[in-house]
Amino acid sequence: YDADPDTLAHQLDHFFTIPQQQQPTATSLQQQTTSPAARKTKAIITPHAGYRYCGSVAASAYSTISNNVNRVFILGPSHHQYLDNCALPDPNIKEYDTPFGPLKLDEDVLGELRGLSKASDSEFGRVFTKEQDEDEHSIEMQLPLIFHQLHHRLGVRDNLTIVPIIVGVLSPNVERVVGRLLAKYFKDPGTLFIISSDFCHWGLRFRYTQLQRDKTKFPKTMVFDSEEHPVNAGIEAMDREGMALIEKQDFEGFK
Repeated sequence: YDADPDTLAHQLDHFFTIPQQQQPTATSLQQQTTSPAARKTKAIITPHAGYRYCGSVAASAYSTISNNVNRVFILGPSHHQYLDNCALPDPNIKEYDTPFGPLKLDEDVLGELRGLSKASDSEFGRVFTKEQDEDEHSIEMQLPLIFHQLHHRLGVRDNLTIVPIIVGVLSPNVERVVGRLLAKYFKDPGTLFIISSDFCHWGLRFRYTQLQRDKTKFPKTMVFDSEEHPVNAGIEAMDREGMALIEKQDFEGFK
């Protein structure tokens, strides 16, 4: 994204003002209403690619956020450091910078999570160093969007804080522990969860070439490498199945 705040704001405004009928569909746990104050969005799943590639998708998700949000949890995967648990920022880091200005870290909540993780012996409080933090883009790509939507568009001001969490490859047991630790914050009406995910990295480069066939649309004998049945059709079918399971909150089915 552009480092110049005016250029970046202009770019984001473009994505947020694309007519709704042209917006890609965003997956969010929400009650659709026309009033920002009345929306009940609790979590959104949004990409962390470059804005030129995913800006309209991200904007469609961020547009569902209400103006009563004062705390934002951001959960993003670790791209460079292997983790079998979750990591929190270095306690010496008090804010994350954006081209628009800083976003304050919620030191109280981060302190609680570090304390809870020690009590539960889950290693949830593992520290991501400043250098590791700066190398990781899954959290960073959400920051200008958070600032733009909540500060610029909705007018949320000084009381806004963020809780960044880097998520590793979690075992079912650690997933349950982390879920229990975060549950009380999820119930807070002023707290939003942002799940930073590109959803599917497909191809030899990512060592993932599985394809899902939508049986309602495609014949059993189809091959996903032709003009008639392109690979992206199989990826879309797989993504949509995952989205449907998430919207139903079907944890076992999603696994």
